[in-house]
Amino acid sequence: NLKIHGVNGDITNKNNGGIFLRVFGKSGEVPTFFDNLLVENCHIHDVDRTGVSNYSYYDDRSLNAIDNWTPNTNYVVRKNTFERTGANALIFRVAKSPLVEHNVFDHCAIKESGNAFFNFNTDDAIMQYNESRYTKYNVGDVDAGGIDSDYKTKNTIIQYNYIHDNDFGPLITGGPNAGFNDNTIVRYNIFENDGITRNPSDNRIDWVFKISGNTTNTYVHNNFFYINDEKVNRAIIYHKKWGKYPKKTTYFNNVIINKGTNNYYELTNSTQNVFTNNGIESTAVTNLPAQQNLVEGDLMIDWSNGNYTIQSGSPVIGAGTKIINMPNKDYFGNSISGAINIGISQK
Repeated sequence: NLKIHGVNGDITNKNNGGIFLRVFGKSGEVPTFFDNLLVENCHIHDVDRTGVSNYSYYDDRSLNAIDNWTPNTNYVVRKNTFERTGANALIFRVAKSPLVEHNVFDHCAIKESGNAFFNFNTDDAIMQYNESRYTKYNVGDVDAGGIDSDYKTKNTIIQYNYIHDNDFGPLITGGPNAGFNDNTIVRYNIFENDGITRNPSDNRIDWVFKISGNTTNTYVHNNFFYINDEKVNRAIIYHKKWGKYPKKTTYFNNVIINKGTNNYYELTNSTQNVFTNNGIESTAVTNLPAQQNLVEGDLMIDWSNGNYTIQSGSPVIGAGTKIINMPNKDYFGNSISGAINIGISQK
């Protein structure tokens, strides 16, 4: 229930801003951590650099080994509004089963490179029921997305979020060198009108959805991607090398409605990609990867009314494939049972 604003922090340093939590430590000491951290019903706006972030000395691990990793526990960020942060609105690090839900992220990263919110070095994080909008790109920025599953993370779930009109699209990051991102699940989200055309001086690919670096066992399913006719000459899906290429990425039961022209897929040298039971309503695209059970043409989904209604007779009805670790409800709260629909609605 706090209102935090007008913090004139260091725009070049992520570890300052509205709220910053730090676990100090020294080699040989008994590790410490925060338990029962709750940030709820706060309005955090006009702060530099970060809205809420944390740091721990006990943060060292690899994908398969723990050297000096002691996570914070019972960390919840809920029902907050973040506006006009200098860069990132929320960074939550070194945590076991953190929960981020029912927050609004609006016009973040207005001064410096940053995704609106992301996890880093976490296990079993859940990001759900959030709205993230109008994250800004400044010339030279690397990040300006609405949401990010960042590296040194395992078993992240991103679900039931409305991510729209951000200057970059959502991303999953495996990081360089010893970085990793394993078993991220992205399901039942709306991704709408993300991604702008960057300044030519940046000399980078423009994209709608990006996976970068050493990611493994990523599942992207039952999402709704809408790309309007202003989004042209961009990668709908972009797998980027960052030290390593993404590996073992599966896309299924997603709806992609692409109104833009000259858009394409750029999977680079990523390996073991699977595309199955997706629905695509699109202008011509290039480099469309091999698809199993692809549903093309008029998907008969009315997205213009904001309800994303599946019309009677739509080819996406019952055309999905079995869901791994199936949730119990769709984006709208309908129970999931029987034959699976492609997209975000089971009704």
